[in-house]
Amino acid sequence: EKLAESTKVQARINFVNFLCSVLSGTNLPSREEIIQLSEEFNKLNYNATASEILLNYAGYQLKRGLVDDAFTVINYNALISFSEKNKHFAAWRELLLGIISETEAIQNIKSPVDYYTKAMQKVEELSIFEITWQIMFALAKYFISRGNKNKSEQYVVYTKKLIFRIADNLPNPEIRNEYLSESSRKETLEFLENID
Repeated sequence: EKLAESTKVQARINFVNFLCSVLSGTNLPSREEIIQLSEEFNKLNYNATASEILLNYAGYQLKRGLVDDAFTVINYNALISFSEKNKHFAAWRELLLGIISETEAIQNIKSPVDYYTKAMQKVEELSIFEITWQIMFALAKYFISRGNKNKSEQYVVYTKKLIFRIADNLPNPEIRNEYLSESSRKETLEFLENID
């Protein structure tokens, strides 16, 4: 039992180290190390944490332009299996697949709008999460890039409303301001303001 507990503690330490490396942007583990870390959590039946590691890593690699690396991780069998049972993770995975589809031509990959629409269908039955406005924003940008002003308008409005709705539910003005000042939200709102 002590061995099992020390394994859990070591896995948590590895996860914290992973988060620190992502946040600092330095010494990011390799794809193989990330998959190994994810497998450690799966063995401990921490499937959500295992999937979160893979999705965060894939998102970070996409921001760095490492599309193939992100695509490989997103298609890891354990992640696909867990996503089939969890709508939030399924939506997150579909969102990242949509971004990949827009970024690079990969054989047998669908249109970005197919992934974004599927992601939206997954979150419609859930409470409002960060992922909800991120999907709306992806759809807004997709339709803007295609020149479809009518379709993009509804997603622009929904994205703004969702971000501000989440912010309005935060307990105090300082936290609300920090939330709205976070780089991805701030950039999203600035982008949306510039298209009005």
